[in-house]
Amino acid sequence: MALLTPDRYFSRITAIDIEADLLGRGYRAVLLDIDNTIRARDTGQVPRDVGLWLGRARTAGVDFCLVSNNWHSDVYQFAGELELPIVAKAMKPVPASFMVALRKLKAPRSEAVVVGDQLATDVLGAGGAGSAPYAAAAQCGAGHSGRPQAGAGRAYAPSRRRAGRLLRSSCRGFSLIVGIGVKGARL
Repeated sequence: MALLTPDRYFSRITAIDIEADLLGRGYRAVLLDIDNTIRARDTGQVPRDVGLWLGRARTAGVDFCLVSNNWHSDVYQFAGELELPIVAKAMKPVPASFMVALRKLKAPRSEAVVVGDQLATDVLGAGGAGSAPYAAAAQCGAGHSGRPQAGAGRAYAPSRRRAGRLLRSSCRGFSLIVGIGVKGARL
């Protein structure tokens, strides 16, 4: 069960502080899931605040690679529109897809995190690649107002029982930030 249990949660992907939570921890490479993480599955659009966050991160020097189990041509088109490399047909949770993404970014595991929405694919796969998982609740689904909810930007570490309730009760899914190569790290 430990491989499926993230250690840390953020209120949403845009609450991940680029300086403190990424660059300040030595992460210059971010491996991103697509659907329900940066793109709303129901609309196929990237919410404005998520797009702005991606732009700020890129300007700050963070590199991104999309990692998706999707095999349809639209993920390649999506990657092209964002001008990001992609590993499609990733077969997550197989850790090899994360290693391919790292090679595309020319980044070591110690300088990378994974952001995704599924425990059984993103967290488990990154864990299999030797990672310590952290999670951020996604709000990219239907009904997203574009406004952060109470507690936005605060990190917290709920109990395993509370985390399970949060996962089951979320109508919008979860985004997960998973550090690769920092096994056992606690924030």
